[in-house]
Amino acid sequence: MNEPRTAFGRRVSAALDWRERSVFAALALLFLAVSAANPRFAALSNVLSILGDSAYIGIAAIGMTLCIIFGAFDLSIGALLALLSVASVTWAPHLQPVVGTAGFVIIVALAGAGCGLLNGALVAGLRIPAFIATLGMMYVYRGAAFMLSGGQDQRLDSAWFLSLANGDLAGVPVVFLVFVGLTVLGTLLLNRHPLGRRIQAVGNSPKAARAAGISVSRTTLAVFALVGVFTAIAGVLQASLLRGAQPGRGVEFELYVIATVVLGGTSLDGGKGSVINTAAAAVLLATLQCSFSFLAVNPYVQKIIVGGVLVAAFSMNYLRGQVEDWRKRRQQQRKEASV
Repeated sequence: MNEPRTAFGRRVSAALDWRERSVFAALALLFLAVSAANPRFAALSNVLSILGDSAYIGIAAIGMTLCIIFGAFDLSIGALLALLSVASVTWAPHLQPVVGTAGFVIIVALAGAGCGLLNGALVAGLRIPAFIATLGMMYVYRGAAFMLSGGQDQRLDSAWFLSLANGDLAGVPVVFLVFVGLTVLGTLLLNRHPLGRRIQAVGNSPKAARAAGISVSRTTLAVFALVGVFTAIAGVLQASLLRGAQPGRGVEFELYVIATVVLGGTSLDGGKGSVINTAAAAVLLATLQCSFSFLAVNPYVQKIIVGGVLVAAFSMNYLRGQVEDWRKRRQQQRKEASV
């Protein structure tokens, strides 16, 4: 009796793993369906626009993917995005002439890493749950953004700054190329670098990771620093696209980023996930948002659809976890029964 049930559990679990294998298929089906309804949707210019739009949430979602695989959340990234966007616009006229464009971007990324380290220190050093620590820092970063900007929108029209996000290479938006490059780096980090293996090990079992000699505290600091770096890059590019920054920008940004990660198949229980699938999920959400315009969907209905998609993604994540737990219990029972 146990064997059929175990096989059934495997089949159910495999069915619930559709997000890990089929996010690209869902993207293709959505694109084909909307293109059939409105052929202009498939125009190259629109496809390139969608790819560019996916980059901002997608870049931040790379860092969040690492964080959730590690077994934590960072709720401060929306406010941090606003702070670093304001900081980049404020600092740019003073720093770029001295350190150059690349140096300027590196400095902003280091500032993001510093903010991430602060978050990580609260979690690793003071043992504050990540949810609470980053929720509190969300208000700190938001307040700092308003203080730095004086509560006013900041504008910068320097050609070098605008070229960061508004240029293209052979017609492909630069921001999307940056997104692709960072996706590759994130994938290599997660799957080939020792830090990536430590992140997955802690996400699977902090206790077992400690027993294996992994420093959970150092890994915590590294993960949150990486979240800060990816958020900083997204913030600079967004400020470049918008020709400035707003201290109030990024509200609910963290929710969309987390939803993107979950839609890409990363387990909310930690230990399992894919940067590439997260990137595909970012493109999927950008495609969905763009399709609303081409299909003239009522704005209120848009919110219902997006909310429904996200609820479905979270529900499937939860159900998959429940089925996996059930399988583990059954396997343990079989082992005990055979002794």
